[in-house]
Amino acid sequence: MVLRMKVAVHSEDIDGISCAALFLLIDPNATIKFLTVYEANVTDEEFDFIADLPKCAKCRVNIDHHKSNLDRLIKSGRLSSRDLIDPSAPSAAMLVMKYFKLENNPIAREIVEIANKADRGILTEKTILLDKIIKLHIRDQNYLLKIAEVLARMGSKFDSDNWFKKEAESAKRLLKKYEAVIESTLSRVLSRNLLFVIFDVRKFPFFIAKDFAQRFAQNGGCVGISVYMDPLLNRLRCSIRVGRTCNFSADILASKLGGGGHEKAAGAILSDIYELIKHFIELVEEDKIIAYIKVPG
Repeated sequence: MVLRMKVAVHSEDIDGISCAALFLLIDPNATIKFLTVYEANVTDEEFDFIADLPKCAKCRVNIDHHKSNLDRLIKSGRLSSRDLIDPSAPSAAMLVMKYFKLENNPIAREIVEIANKADRGILTEKTILLDKIIKLHIRDQNYLLKIAEVLARMGSKFDSDNWFKKEAESAKRLLKKYEAVIESTLSRVLSRNLLFVIFDVRKFPFFIAKDFAQRFAQNGGCVGISVYMDPLLNRLRCSIRVGRTCNFSADILASKLGGGGHEKAAGAILSDIYELIKHFIELVEEDKIIAYIKVPG
């Protein structure tokens, strides 16, 4: 068993935190750093493992399931035989479990099942709250570690932890504040039969901004894109979500913008919103309408 590992995982979603929880099952003394994709690309810090993120400059093993990351590693000649990168995997957490042969650990299996569903957009009330709590605290390394520790200890019963219960109640109150705006916006858009929509939600906080695109794609929209301000970088960013029956590759659009992700979910940092609009128009069929909606805060 590897002891006192130094690990980096994605800071912004359930899959990344699930990877952290699995590393804690392997080594409770592991040092875990929670990074954004941008931070992973620019850091010169050394890590034994980096998961659910691009391979950083000084990393021994990269465990990931993003095709965009695999393509870049192959193109740059940085893909190592030690790396485990499989775009067909439903989550990076599943690959961490596979790498360390944790399939017989019931808690590990529960954590991976949560990550698998979350990365496919299949969320329950309690995993929605988990995702929101993560996004509310992406600046706080100790807080994210606490969430990972709860997952490592409780598995799918994480919501019965007393600390998590209190955090969930606080998150519920914040969600309620924004729910009416999301519902009314989506109702207006969907009633007009719009299928390709850019939601400019720069006046909304990070933890809620992606919901506009996500829920649009889940409720009949083809491609929804949320444009918002990154809370760590203070830069413009987009989250691209694609409906299940829509023939559109989010990762292709994201790659044109210097980002990456999956076919149905991807993202990128933007130099400006016009760059996004330009590439979006190029990839959508000529007879389709693209709507740009600036949602008031």
